[in-house]
Amino acid sequence: TTSAAPDEISFSGQQSMAQSQQSSLGYHALSTQRRKSQNAEAILATEFLLNQSLPIWLNSFRPLPWEHRRVLWPRVKAPGGSSHLGGATIFSDDSLTVDSGETGRSATAKRKSIQEIIEDQELDVEARAETCFLVTFYFTQKLLPAWSAQAKSSSSGTNAQESKDSLDEATSQCISFIQKYGSYLQMQASLSYAAAVRAERIITELLNLALNDVGHKDAWKEIQKANTLMFYNSSKLSAVVMSLENIQHELRQERRRVLANLAVTAYPDIRPWQVRKACQLEGNESSGNGGQDGTEPSSTNTTPKKKNFSKQLLKDLFYTYLSQLLDPMDGHSHARRDLKLVEEYCNLSVESIGTPDESKRLKNFYDIASKTSSTHLSYRRDLVMLLDIAMRIHEQSLALDLATEIIESQDPTMKTYDVLQHLVSSLRDLYRQGVESAKSSEHRDQSFKLLSRIVKLFQRMDRMEKSAETKPIIVVPMELYKILEMWQTDLPPQDGSCHPRMMELIHFLSNNVEPVYMLRMFVLWSDDYDMGPALYGIVQKLLRTGSQSALEHELSGSLLRLKYERVRFNKMNQSNATGIVVGIGDTDTTNGKNNSSNSNNGDDNSMPGALGD
Repeated sequence: TTSAAPDEISFSGQQSMAQSQQSSLGYHALSTQRRKSQNAEAILATEFLLNQSLPIWLNSFRPLPWEHRRVLWPRVKAPGGSSHLGGATIFSDDSLTVDSGETGRSATAKRKSIQEIIEDQELDVEARAETCFLVTFYFTQKLLPAWSAQAKSSSSGTNAQESKDSLDEATSQCISFIQKYGSYLQMQASLSYAAAVRAERIITELLNLALNDVGHKDAWKEIQKANTLMFYNSSKLSAVVMSLENIQHELRQERRRVLANLAVTAYPDIRPWQVRKACQLEGNESSGNGGQDGTEPSSTNTTPKKKNFSKQLLKDLFYTYLSQLLDPMDGHSHARRDLKLVEEYCNLSVESIGTPDESKRLKNFYDIASKTSSTHLSYRRDLVMLLDIAMRIHEQSLALDLATEIIESQDPTMKTYDVLQHLVSSLRDLYRQGVESAKSSEHRDQSFKLLSRIVKLFQRMDRMEKSAETKPIIVVPMELYKILEMWQTDLPPQDGSCHPRMMELIHFLSNNVEPVYMLRMFVLWSDDYDMGPALYGIVQKLLRTGSQSALEHELSGSLLRLKYERVRFNKMNQSNATGIVVGIGDTDTTNGKNNSSNSNNGDDNSMPGALGD
């Protein structure tokens, strides 16, 4: 079902424009310029319409009261027997027509009298449709955006009382508009926009208005009778929103599933915050970017209070709703791109540890967090948030996978100083856990593998591009020193030598850390501890390995020439040792020919003068 709810409220008018496929760069530049010009003109025209034209026009006629909505928005019987609101080109399901599905003389007489009143307003069918469209347009594009802006400033303002008064004034303005022009408001668009900005009081007033719609009453009866999954269309929106208020009182599981499924299919007309509130998982206090009108919303439900289910049962119901909404195959892609919604789903998934649903819910978390999952690309993932959750549930391998993703990410937001500092702090927590676990011989191999991944990540972070203005993210030798210091705490002191367990860790680190970092670490270690003769061999090996590695990666021309001449010199020594005379420039002065015993010319195997000297 196509929804009228926008991703965000704005004044920009959208104009469709057919674009042919052209290969000329000049055409694309010209079309881009025209498009920008048209967008600017559309914005100016929309602002003129909302700020100057429509306010004057709204005062030019006397609006009809709410009870006349059953004529402006009547029900039409479909051939299959189901009812919906009359169709027209301006509004999809909620549309304007003078037809009605009601029968009976009294209803006909009453309808005619109302139609006569409308005709007295000198409005024909087309004018009524335009009137409803313009009233709804003004409400959703002028009043609700102004309320949303005031709600955001109220949440971040310093003067709480002044902000609250301004928000109350904006709320009263919206409610007054509904009370005056409610007969012309398109219900589905109005509810969708109000849900997008989380205007709870305004939604309550719109639901009171919906009680005058015959389509709302039909949809309400259909939902109350449904025990199996039913299809959703936008004409049922007001009835679905109102039915959600009773979800905590539904005794049968089938009925709760029906309402949860309707809420999923109604997304984004029905937002997750509405389902969360219906499941009593949050209070009425202000939060987010709406619901901050400062007053307790009055319930439109007159049903007597019934027994409520436990909070855990309602939380499970909300989790089921999120699972269907964020399903990678059957859910909504727009919902899977909502970072806050994905974060809430992940947090609820890991709360199940220790319950019968632990394995199933943890799999849902891994499907999002793990890069090995085939569905992780379907979600917009906050790697730092996922890392924090993995650390909280002690999933060390997953945490290291996410840390690697952060380091390899091309997203600039993942390379900020704060993010990298947070990553270093998480890695430090991991190697503390690894060191403590490695003290037990049973877990030593597994813990050493964990430490190996951590120190390699430290080295990769040290090689990252650094800004000259910021402090270094990490000092690898200092981190290695801390690891050795933690390992040393439980070992008995030994004069002139290292404990065998300490030697085991040092051998392990020397095999996984670049020599330059290990040598600098030994410099720090020798200041506080006696290295002992056992470490001299390791230091010598590190020096030799580091020198050889430096020569192998050195691209200097002098070193390459030196290496080449050294090879030739070694060959010459080997030849002299076997008694073969190598002629270096010997010639026969008698016949003017070379008198060399070597088959090759002396020019190829001769040593340069500098090396011979």
